[in-house]
Formats: sequence, structure tokens, C-alpha cells
Amino acid sequence: MLLNAIRHYIPLSSDDEAVVRSLFRVEKLKKGQHLLQAGNICKNIFFIEQGLVRYYAIIDGEEKTSYFNKEGEFVCDYASFLPQTPSIINIQALEACTVYFISHSNMQLFYERVKYGERFGG
Repeated sequence: MLLNAIRHYIPLSSDDEAVVRSLFRVEKLKKGQHLLQAGNICKNIFFIEQGLVRYYAIIDGEEKTSYFNKEGEFVCDYASFLPQTPSIINIQALEACTVYFISHSNMQLFYERVKYGERFGG
């Protein structure tokens, strides 16, 4: 599913697929677990293989949900990830999730090693 999602944006050769497999890691999350908490730097881009997440912020002491991501979608607070600055949002699993993730430093390698990698982020 991850490779197909990337292929939606750029073509992948078999060599490119091997690079992708080497750079992404898999993690299982429990319901309620956070992928990102406000105040922390978003260090990864996630791809949801299975599950559902929500983006929310705490405004005037209340949780305000702003967005959801489901299976087959990428998840990231790009406003934090790109400059590597603290996030103002939380990203939380609403059910048990299986996600693939790539770190900021590995994303730079993706851009360098995958033939059309620089087009993936654009």
C-alpha cells in the first residue's frame, strides 16, 4: 500500500522500491496514542496502513479537532516537520493503527536516492 501511494506521485523503479523499504519503518499504535504532541518537533512523516488519526489543538482549554487521516493517507504537521520547529498541534490515533514512518533525515536521503524523489515532496 505504501509503495502504491508513493507511485501516485512519482514513478518507482525496483531499485527505488528497495530504497523506500530501507528508509521507512513500521510501528503499531494503540488507540489514544499520539504520533505528535504539541510542543514537540514533528520528526516523521507517517503513512497509515491501517487505522484513523485526528489532528487537534487545545484552544481555551478545550480540544478542537481540525482534521482526520485514514488508511492510505500520509500524516504530518509539515509546518513543524519542514523547518524542524515545535508543533502547535497534536496527532492522535483514534483506533489501533499500523503506520509506516520516515524520519526527517531519511526523507533527505529519499530525495537524493530515489530517481524522482525530489518531486515527491513538491
